[in-house]
Amino acid sequence: MLFEGNKISILMAAAIALEIIWRLNFRKDRVEFRRTLTHLGCGFLVWLLSKVFASSFPFHYILLQSSQDTWDWRMRSPWTWVVCLLSVDLLFYLWHRASHSLGLLWSLHQVHHQGKTMELSLALRQPTLGFFTAGLLILPLAWLGIPWEVTLACVTFHSLWDFALHSHLPIRLPVLSGLVLDPAHHHLHHSDDIDLQKSNFGVIFTLWDRLGGTYRKPEGSHTPAAYGLRHESEPGDPISANLKPVLIIAHESTRRMKMKTRRFKMIEKTTLSALLLLTGLGLDALPAKAGTYTFSSGATALAANTFTTISSIRTDVGSDDIGTIEWLTITGTSANGAAQTATLKVAIGTPTNASIATMASARNAALRNCEKKALLFKSGLSEADAFVVRSYGSLTPCTSDCFSYNTSGIKVISCSLE
Repeated sequence: MLFEGNKISILMAAAIALEIIWRLNFRKDRVEFRRTLTHLGCGFLVWLLSKVFASSFPFHYILLQSSQDTWDWRMRSPWTWVVCLLSVDLLFYLWHRASHSLGLLWSLHQVHHQGKTMELSLALRQPTLGFFTAGLLILPLAWLGIPWEVTLACVTFHSLWDFALHSHLPIRLPVLSGLVLDPAHHHLHHSDDIDLQKSNFGVIFTLWDRLGGTYRKPEGSHTPAAYGLRHESEPGDPISANLKPVLIIAHESTRRMKMKTRRFKMIEKTTLSALLLLTGLGLDALPAKAGTYTFSSGATALAANTFTTISSIRTDVGSDDIGTIEWLTITGTSANGAAQTATLKVAIGTPTNASIATMASARNAALRNCEKKALLFKSGLSEADAFVVRSYGSLTPCTSDCFSYNTSGIKVISCSLE
């Protein structure tokens, strides 16, 4: 509904009032005035926005038109008016169809489809932000060089026809049937049936719907069983009417993105499992999100290294006071972003300490598993938020997935994904 002057606005207001009076006195219908006020409120927001942003639009249109070296359109030539009206109708058809197909445009346009009844005021229930997309529709006419006065008249006539399509009665125009769209056609488009909503996108001529395969001829009483958006309530104020569909689309987009991310991670995990198997690390490198460890009584936690990212995992072989050892050095960052390193070691030769020797094989397996978990976390394929290395002061080992080192007060080490 662009560029209506004061006279056009008064004409529309009078038509809406007459329709309400007719429905109350002759059809004995129930008129929900709150719904009508919401329609008018949405229209008022668009009108307010047009006053702020569209005041200079004619100037920019004329500036663009005058810069085009195109046909010489004469205002008195009927062909100028025919081409302009056909172009306006075609551009609106394309925009309207795109608004039912593209998620972002639909989040705006569905404000217009929230209405549960057909009435003239519904024509004014337009998305506030949709003003900007609709305003771009007529710019191609400036590129064609069509005079502003002709474009303004055609757009105004087009808006009035669109307004009339929302009549409460599904009126037919039998004389022009098949050539132009009437309220009966548009009633089908506002049905809560999704298939019917994807038909009759045009405003004046049926030509574009016929060419696009979206034409639907009214049958029977021409009145759909229900209008609006199925399974969705109709917001009762202009602000909610504009915000609700945007929030729904945003929520749905976020949900779909999370689903795609989960599917991608499943594919990555399957691929990583195959690689781990081929490289000898085994499928057991895909543990649960967190491990459970049982320590001997009296075990005292000495320290914990919590990694939120791991940048490198390095393995070295050397010697220490417990004999020939293997070093596992894990480097990364902590939760506060500080760099940190955890160095783990386990005997791979004959330990000089008898207590350590009795646990050598178990410690070797635990170190290998710790390395696998670190590799999994570094790859970003685990569901864990952190990789934690804990050390405990104890003379006896924990019951699973841990190892010990140091001859003085043997430290028990555990690794977990959490």
